Amino acid sequence: MQKNRPKDEKYLWTFVDENDMVFWSHDSQSVYMAGPAEFMPRSFIDKQNNILKSPCAFNPFKKSDIVAGGISTKGKNYYQSIGRHDYFSLIIVANGRIALSCEGAKQILNKGAFILVPPSAACSFYVKSAPAPILWFNLGLKWGKLIGNCESIYISECAHLDFLVSISEAYISELFSEVPDMQILSECSDLIMRALRRELPQRRSALKGFERAEACISRIERGSVGKFRAADFARKLGVSLYKLNEYALRTRNMTISKIVHKRRMELAQQMLSGGNATCAEISKKLGFSSQFAFSKSYKVYYGTSPSLHSARAIRGNI
Repeated sequence: MQKNRPKDEKYLWTFVDENDMVFWSHDSQSVYMAGPAEFMPRSFIDKQNNILKSPCAFNPFKKSDIVAGGISTKGKNYYQSIGRHDYFSLIIVANGRIALSCEGAKQILNKGAFILVPPSAACSFYVKSAPAPILWFNLGLKWGKLIGNCESIYISECAHLDFLVSISEAYISELFSEVPDMQILSECSDLIMRALRRELPQRRSALKGFERAEACISRIERGSVGKFRAADFARKLGVSLYKLNEYALRTRNMTISKIVHKRRMELAQQMLSGGNATCAEISKKLGFSSQFAFSKSYKVYYGTSPSLHSARAIRGNI
């Protein structure tokens, strides 16, 4: 490929430099949730009406070090070669099928595939079964602290596909409305960030040296909890509380105490829905200092008092 190569009739646009080749077929469309990637010329965004970008100057993704993001629907002729950049490329196949080529190996990816391309890697893909909308984000290098040591392309199934697509579409709908609501944009972007953190291959890199901690936390998430002190828990595992919380934040986006609190609230809700235990019994069983402390925590977490929840369960309304 040579620079300044003339347009091919099959493609709407071609841009080439020493690292990238990007081809957009005539039936392609992209809607940007954040600013376009640096390699895309400003003149192209301005002149082509199938590249939709909101005039809204507010970009909540910027604070999270996201270079660009959006939803793109590509035609069958679409092909892209991703070179070496100052960001991680994250691609989620929302529908259809794409063929991914990396280091001589080829793989067909169906709806729900999650692909993370680190800055040091390169890959290309094209659409096998159209239409194939993809949800994508270019994550700045600060995300490397969360992702960990990731030098090769990582592929998995997207566990939160429907949620990520629906919340991204909601964000885009608001972004392109006549008067975008800044609070709605902020809340939607926060939800997207949380879901992305859960999807990233952080468990793989964070797990080294914390196998026992992972097993214990998994038991907490599935089992019962009583009186609990995070410092004692860390001491029994032979790690510092700081390191343990760092691990929990990387794998669950929550501290150990919040993981336990979440499980307590889930168990409390189950027992209240069953209608076989009083608030006093539940608070004692779950390790709360008093019934008042339990009721207060429950109301903050669920937005309703445990007694009201119990009354509704007895009446059969939940």
